[in-house]
Amino acid sequence: MPERTENDPLVTPGSSITTLNDVAREMSVQEVLDKGKFNVIDVLYIIALGLIAIADSMQACYVAIVIPDLTCLWSLSASQQSVLTSLTFLGTGVGGVFIGPLSDRFGRKTSAMVTTIVLFFTMTLTATSPNFYVFLVFSVTAGICIGGSLTIAFTYWAEVSSTSHRKLGITVITIFWNFGIMVSYGIAYLSLNSIGWKTFSYIMAIPALIPAILLAFLPESPKYLNSIGDIDGTLAALRTKLKTSCLEFNLDEITILKEARTRVKSSLAKSILQSFKTICSSDLRCDTLRVIGIYSCLQIVFKGLLYITTAVFATNRCETNKGHKVWGSNPTDNMPFGKPVQCATLDDADLVNGALLSVAFHASTILTMILVKRVGEYWTLRFLSVSTLFFSCLLIFCIPGHIQLVSIFMIAVGVAGISLVFFIILPQIYPTIARNSGFGLVDGVGKIVASLAVYAITTIINYSLRAAICVLVGITAVLMVQILVLRNLTETSEEVSKENELQPHQD
Repeated sequence: MPERTENDPLVTPGSSITTLNDVAREMSVQEVLDKGKFNVIDVLYIIALGLIAIADSMQACYVAIVIPDLTCLWSLSASQQSVLTSLTFLGTGVGGVFIGPLSDRFGRKTSAMVTTIVLFFTMTLTATSPNFYVFLVFSVTAGICIGGSLTIAFTYWAEVSSTSHRKLGITVITIFWNFGIMVSYGIAYLSLNSIGWKTFSYIMAIPALIPAILLAFLPESPKYLNSIGDIDGTLAALRTKLKTSCLEFNLDEITILKEARTRVKSSLAKSILQSFKTICSSDLRCDTLRVIGIYSCLQIVFKGLLYITTAVFATNRCETNKGHKVWGSNPTDNMPFGKPVQCATLDDADLVNGALLSVAFHASTILTMILVKRVGEYWTLRFLSVSTLFFSCLLIFCIPGHIQLVSIFMIAVGVAGISLVFFIILPQIYPTIARNSGFGLVDGVGKIVASLAVYAITTIINYSLRAAICVLVGITAVLMVQILVLRNLTETSEEVSKENELQPHQD
């Protein structure tokens, strides 16, 4: 190996390193990443992945915001509204389950770019929907893309960040997600009834295109490249990632651990099957089932809270015998039973609803990270689960009442905080070769289960809001019990990951 000099771009200027005597001969990808400083590449990663999170939250709010207009436009029944919301949410679960393994096969960067581009075009085409059924197809497709891209975003950051900056990045990406809710309701409140729901759809599609453009100029995850045996690609990604960091060693003079991993050609189906086999192996099966159980309850509580909050702030948007035209429709389209229908504007209650949840999520992000730093992930989960159950019970007796706002706020804080802790823990549970498959499976199954439960909750709300809250309390109690008995997922799984690093990987 040729001797290195001070002119080498990856050697600290002024250093005396010219041989291997002063550096480790073997380093893992994470050890190399930990040597680098937080730089402009990290900022670009966070912005790109944060915009994916914004696209996710905006798409989640989109359906809830435009449903009143669509109800008046196409005379949707209560069951059609429930089907639209439930199937869209179901699509996010399906996306998590199936796009996760594709990310483990084709890479984080490629999968994230494809899903966001498809999401952009799907959201754009949604505005051209001539009827409810076409809108439903586009909405579910958008949900599938979102379900896959959001898990990729957190996995991607976990694999390109240093250990010391990982939680910071996840926190900022979560703040982006929270900001998306505020933006959605703000745009809707200020302009929906002047620009119409179709133009509103075009605006909501924009955040999905920008991350695809940014990611095109960023490197693939070096951990992913290393896991499939592409050592040259790993070193190239590390050089790009760390080019603004002054390292005390040269990447050409070290041996990246795991480079002996063999690449075995296999079909896409076999590759996906291999990922699921890794997730369901004897070492990871119990962890996977426990996390799926907790995450399913968490998603039910989260989505149930959104619909209960909407019901609390509910206003009558549709009025009969007004004779006004709905944006983007013909007058004759708005005459069910011979009576013209008008869609009312978003009012102050809707703005309070969106603002309340957005502020709660922002407060939760700050509180959760303080708790994680002070007491660790598991004690944070326990504290948040107990507080969520307490305020859920309080909500039963506070309708109507001023305390209901405080209860809803604190439930949102607890649910968002638990989600944030899981976004920190989940990428660490599974080895790189199946990391996004595992993350996607947990997220997807949780959302699929929640979509079925949410359909039941929305049906119950039509009969009794208090009964729906009682159901929410029961599920929150189950969530708390599961969290209280949770032990050492990360420590156990890190040991499994180290063992799996030495195993051959099928690609």
